[in-house]
Amino acid sequence: MLVTLSDQKLECYLYPNVVYVESTLMPLTVTSKPCLDAGPYAQLVSFAGAHVLCRKADGSNLAMMVSPFPLLLYRFFEKGQWDLAIRLCRYVKNSSEATGLWACLACMAIFNRELNTVEIALAAAEEIDKVS
Repeated sequence: MLVTLSDQKLECYLYPNVVYVESTLMPLTVTSKPCLDAGPYAQLVSFAGAHVLCRKADGSNLAMMVSPFPLLLYRFFEKGQWDLAIRLCRYVKNSSEATGLWACLACMAIFNRELNTVEIALAAAEEIDKVS
């Protein structure tokens, strides 16, 4: 995953490899949340797991978090546990976050040629035109 801080927004690119796998799903795999507390001239110090540490212009640190669900999805992807990855995506109830997870799962499955998972994930992400 990649995290950027620009224009007082924290953006998380859940699966950067989407650019090489299925670039049309890129907008679905980017989450953004306002980070007005950081102020202008803030810098990212570290990003580990779901924790982001940012240094503000006055030198103080600001701790932020991104969603922990993509980390679990990566673990299932690395182990080839596609059924657990599908169950995780079904578990997430926030519609925008769930759509992003489904899009990530679809790209991961395309990358590994797991076509059953690709079909389920694209249908759940409402990308019906890509299912065929």
